[in-house]
Amino acid sequence: MSTALRTSYLQELTTLRSQLEADQSTRRKLEQDRDVAFEGLELLQRKIDEQRIAETAPQFSVRYVSAGIDPVAGRLMPLLLSTTLGFVFGLIASILLVLLLELVQRRSVAVPITGSTPAPVGDKPLTN
Repeated sequence: MSTALRTSYLQELTTLRSQLEADQSTRRKLEQDRDVAFEGLELLQRKIDEQRIAETAPQFSVRYVSAGIDPVAGRLMPLLLSTTLGFVFGLIASILLVLLLELVQRRSVAVPITGSTPAPVGDKPLTN
């Protein structure tokens, strides 16, 4: 095979490779555009379906929710939180009340009304 023929084949191969790369790039771009258009079409189909349902049943409200919370857990959490907070605050209040009553009782016993120690009531002197 001659050098000139070999050079022409290599140039043609290089040209074809660059054209193939350009065609593949165009193909990828067209596939992306197709996917975007298909997603748009699906969205429009869903909206049309929503509209049809809303027109056939006007007394009902139709809403599509993608990700919702569990209604039982949604109502249970505030109740559980309120119960726990009530228990904790009640426990703290009862401890403070017991401490306050203990303090008041100690002060009333510690400070006698008169300056001298009162005689015990009900005790009889010992007689032999």
